[in-house]
Amino acid sequence: MDYTGEHLLPGKIGQLLIVTSFVASMLACFSYYKSFRAANTDDQLSWKKLGRTAFIIDALSVLGIFILLFSLIANHRYEYLYVFKNSGNDLEPKYIFTARILLRSATQSWQRVRGPPRSATAAPPS
Repeated sequence: MDYTGEHLLPGKIGQLLIVTSFVASMLACFSYYKSFRAANTDDQLSWKKLGRTAFIIDALSVLGIFILLFSLIANHRYEYLYVFKNSGNDLEPKYIFTARILLRSATQSWQRVRGPPRSATAAPPS
């Protein structure tokens, strides 16, 4: 089924950025683990360099996702469900960048840095 006038390229770019971010974050995690377990200094430095590179790629991918999502909302691309639910033509430009989007992105970014939340009954680390 063909829909004329739909802008599907941002969705494909977004999917690519999400997959890139996921793969880069897993690679960074693995590389830092291997760096921590490396016996000699040369191996440790090479794994750490790979981990840093993967982390930078992950950070750039997340930034690209954020910019892409903002441009979709700012341009009212209602063919995407997230934009349809969180945007509208009656919003003033200053409200397009809503607190809900800021809160969600800040929470997800913080969880990436800190890790998943601990349960309230978990024992504190020793």
